[in-house]
Amino acid sequence: MHTEKPMKVASGLFFLPFLLLLLGGSIWLFVNAITHESVWMLATSITGMVVSIFLLAGLFVVNPNEAAVVLLFGDYRGTVKQNGFCWASPFYTKIKISLRARNLNGERIKVNDLTGNPIEIAAVVVWRVVDTTGALFEVDHYEDYIHTQSEAALRHLASAFPYDGGEDELTLRGTTEEINHRLEQELHERLSRAGVEVVEARLSHLRTPPRSPAPCCSASRPAPWWRPARRSSRAPSAWSNAPCRSSARSPSSSWTTSARPPWSRTSWSCCAATTGRSR
Repeated sequence: MHTEKPMKVASGLFFLPFLLLLLGGSIWLFVNAITHESVWMLATSITGMVVSIFLLAGLFVVNPNEAAVVLLFGDYRGTVKQNGFCWASPFYTKIKISLRARNLNGERIKVNDLTGNPIEIAAVVVWRVVDTTGALFEVDHYEDYIHTQSEAALRHLASAFPYDGGEDELTLRGTTEEINHRLEQELHERLSRAGVEVVEARLSHLRTPPRSPAPCCSASRPAPWWRPARRSSRAPSAWSNAPCRSSARSPSSSWTTSARPPWSRTSWSCCAATTGRSR
């Protein structure tokens, strides 16, 4: 396990004028080497330009509440926390990491409390990085690690206490301050490996999920008596096509009695009578 150690670097305001002067002199020497056709002046000017450009790559800026982790070919050399314009060897690899406080607004999750009742719960966590080596070398993608461990801690806390209960009992709803304190302690234990300090942790949402409405049963209810019955689309029975005494067959009609359709005027009275009987 790596331990964070401070590292002091040179000021970039001191190196910048020197490097710019070296670069300008190399360019002037290069122009004179071409004019006088001097080989040694040409070689010296090219060397000076290459060295000055290489040393300019060592300049970097560290903003307030920010740190730069310095590595040399994969070996940890130290952490620069001094703010301002700095210079270090161009062979160093600088990885910047923010030390500012950040918020994690957790999503609403559905869990079961101690008594098995389903609840919806969410939390807001304020955190910041205090150990840069733990955040970079101990875990992979420390921001994803914080999100996953915060959700796991919230699930564990919600399943350890009931949603509601008596006055002398620790509950999620009744003793909110104590629940927030325990959530903060558990998050501190889980996130200390990643070099993260939990500034504050509080429940932002807590309730029982709404019950789904009962399924609609209107399709199985019988139709009211004032609603007219629908005409059946099935073929009419043989006796419904029988000729009725109250209506006479038109002599101009060419249809037979057995082939008369159910919507003809002759069979309508019989169909109406049949509907009345079925009711």
